[in-house]
Amino acid sequence: ENVEVKKAAAFTKEAPEGFKWDENGILVEDVVEANNGSSLTLNDGVNLNVYLDADAYELDADEAVVKVTYNHNADISKEKAISTDVIPLSEATRYIKPGDPYSGDYKFSFAMAPAQFAEDVTIALYENEDAQTPEFSATTNVKAKCDQVINLAQTNDAYASYATLCGALEDYCVASQVYFDYDAPAAPAYNNAAVTTMAANDMEVPTASVGISAAGFSFTVVSGLEVNVFYTGSLKVEDVSIDSTKGADSVKAATTLKGNKSCINIKGIASGNMDNLVTVTTTAGDVTLAATNIAKAIAASSNNINYVNLARALYLYSAQASSYFGC
Repeated sequence: ENVEVKKAAAFTKEAPEGFKWDENGILVEDVVEANNGSSLTLNDGVNLNVYLDADAYELDADEAVVKVTYNHNADISKEKAISTDVIPLSEATRYIKPGDPYSGDYKFSFAMAPAQFAEDVTIALYENEDAQTPEFSATTNVKAKCDQVINLAQTNDAYASYATLCGALEDYCVASQVYFDYDAPAAPAYNNAAVTTMAANDMEVPTASVGISAAGFSFTVVSGLEVNVFYTGSLKVEDVSIDSTKGADSVKAATTLKGNKSCINIKGIASGNMDNLVTVTTTAGDVTLAATNIAKAIAASSNNINYVNLARALYLYSAQASSYFGC
C-alpha cells in the first residue's frame, strides 16, 4: 500500500491485469468507470430516460435489484402517486443501439406530463433486495436535463440548437404548472418573454378547414398532447392522417365524451409535428387542422391569461421542435 511503481520512459511492457500506467507512468488500479447517464425523448410527450451500466458493478444479475422511485401518475392529477418499484436486474430491459454511447446499459423510461417536469426520479442499484446500501444511486428530472443542456451551450456551440429547444420545452412546462396550479413557482420565469407577450396575429399557422358542425376546440396537456374538436350531431371517425414524413403512424383519432360534449380526440402528434396539418375523415365531413391552429385560437379568444400563456408556450415549443427535428 505504501509502494509506488513508476516505469522508465523506455519501458513498453503492458501493465499487469487489473492495473494500468497513468499519464505519469505510475502503476495504478484500472478501475472500470460506470457509463451511467440520462436523456430526454420528445415525441408526442416527454420521456425521461435513465441508463444504468449495471455490469460495471460486477454484481450477480440473478440477485441484484434496481429500485426506482417516482410519481406514477403522469396525467396531471394533484393526487401524487410517488412509490418505489423493485425490479430484478434480470428482468430489466437492456438498451441495444449500435453507436449509441449507452448501448449495452439497462434503460428505464418515464412518461412525464409537462407540469411534472421538476419531479424527481431516483434510481438505485442494490446487490440484492435485502441490501441497505446501494452500489449506485442517482436522482434527476426533466428540468435538470434541460438546465444541463442550456448550461453546456454557454461554452459549447454544438449544443446551441438543442439548448434553444430545451428552453422552449421548459417554458411550455412552466406554463403548464401555472395553468394547472401544479407545484407552480411563485414567480414564473420564462426563457422567452414572448410566452407572456406574443400577439395571436403573430402566430404563423397552416390553413385549417372544418367540414363538420364544430362546437369548439381545445387541447389537453397530459403525458401526451391531445387535440380536441367538439361537435354537434353524430358522426364516426373513418380515417386520420398527418401531413408529415415522421410520426404519421402514431397519430390516432376517436370520438369520445369530455364532460357532456361530444368530441373528436386526436393524440399521438409528435412535438415536431404540432404545426403539421392532421386530417380526420368522418361520416359528417373532414376536419383538417394543426395543434398550433388551436393554440392561436385560444391566444386570440380566451379570457384566461394562464391558458393564453400556455397556448403561446405550446406554439413557441412547436416552432423550436419543428426546426430541431426537421419535421
